[in-house]
Amino acid sequence: MDTVKLTMMDSNVIIFSNVENYPEHKAAVTKIEELAKNNKLVVNLIIVSEVFHKLFRILSLEEAYKRTSALLESETVCYTLNFATFIDFF
Repeated sequence: MDTVKLTMMDSNVIIFSNVENYPEHKAAVTKIEELAKNNKLVVNLIIVSEVFHKLFRILSLEEAYKRTSALLESETVCYTLNFATFIDFF
């Protein structure tokens, strides 16, 4: 059985990666791509909420919904309500 490395994502990195005119955009995208190669990226309810709220304020309701949905549907990102739920996932 292969060992899976878990990396909890910070909402700011996700937000920066979704807003092209932010100065941190390129660095955030690069970091996420780098981490996704060898890790399972993890988000929880608070992170998803923060991402949706900020993208709604910066972009629009439709874009926030589309981008947050893409995050949750991504094969490189796991969503968990709590750590025990996440452990059961594997």
